[in-house]
Amino acid sequence: MTSADRKLYPDMGRRLRVLRYVFGKNGLTTSQSAFAAQLGIGPTAYNNYEQGYAIKHPVMRRMLKHLPGIDEAWLYSGSIRGLSVEMARRLADAESALEGEESSTLVG
Repeated sequence: MTSADRKLYPDMGRRLRVLRYVFGKNGLTTSQSAFAAQLGIGPTAYNNYEQGYAIKHPVMRRMLKHLPGIDEAWLYSGSIRGLSVEMARRLADAESALEGEESSTLVG
């Protein structure tokens, strides 16, 4: 299967970027490679996931072990039902911050 044949999940990629912002040792300035190491996966694989490529279930489980308070439902669909109020707030704040950065990048 070529990369052109793979299905993309841009919303999941965006949520991974939010997680890098929340859980990365230096916020969003944490490189993809450093965050991948934090999650116990390879940097190329993580880059693909943040671009929206599908995450295999065993990899998802491995990643979630390093992301306390995050569940598969949020990562796959954005559902906050299984999250604590505090975690949902942190994720919403991070999402807002990232949207602001993207807007300023597009304008500037």
